[in-house]
Amino acid sequence: MLISARLTSATNLRPALLLSLLVMVFATTSCVTGQTGANAIAAEHGFRKTLADGTRWQHVVFEKEVAAAEHASLHVYIEGDGKPWLDGRYPAPDPTPDYALAMALMALDPGPAIYLGRPCYFGMANSSACEPRLWTSARYSEEVVASMAGVVRRYQHELRIANLVLIGYSGGGALAALLAAELGGGIVLVTVAGNLDTEAWTNSRGYLPLSESLNPVDSVATLAETRQLHLIGGRDEVVPPVVTRSFTSHLGDQSTREYPEFDHRCCWVDAWPAILGTIPDP
Repeated sequence: MLISARLTSATNLRPALLLSLLVMVFATTSCVTGQTGANAIAAEHGFRKTLADGTRWQHVVFEKEVAAAEHASLHVYIEGDGKPWLDGRYPAPDPTPDYALAMALMALDPGPAIYLGRPCYFGMANSSACEPRLWTSARYSEEVVASMAGVVRRYQHELRIANLVLIGYSGGGALAALLAAELGGGIVLVTVAGNLDTEAWTNSRGYLPLSESLNPVDSVATLAETRQLHLIGGRDEVVPPVVTRSFTSHLGDQSTREYPEFDHRCCWVDAWPAILGTIPDP
């Protein structure tokens, strides 16, 4: 009722002032609803939520049995882009996804794992170093990748882990690929409905170019010796198969697996336990 009253009384305001009020209202509600998916799944499965320092930002990290990772491999899950825009026109005040699919995948993983948040996600959007470009045009930028890589290196050092499995969903697949190129050896790269050619993706969707971002397809040669598995949904309209194939066409056929009946969300969670058994060792 309070929000409704605010909007009703605002109809006589100047357009610029009304837009500012709407952004404030969206910010208020998104802080509640935007985090529900991740927090609910984490609470259900007993994941530990912490803050970890990257090179520039603090990152929200959810940990799953990380103490057991010493001298073993650690699975690092990276979520999709969430909600970068409002109505496709205005930068969102908080890009945190409503449904954390990558965390739902991690909940089915029997081994040690972390869910690595991006800069400014999961309640951090109001931090002083945050600005909308970090979840819009610069969402896959060098500075974002470097900060996330800094968090991963801290975990590697503190847990004495040599081997990593980077698992990225949707836009998180782009970041997983860029992180694999940044971090070097001892890595397996896994993407689920991964946005692995951002130029092909923006062209296919009619979006503005991600002008401040790196394009994962430009790193394909660097990743030639990296073990990889890229999962494609045949009915995916959010990240069409042609986008992922633009990257995987440079790799061997064994690196790609297509599920003809899957779309962008369905049915990766149901299939994940079986898929986990096919991920190559680092």
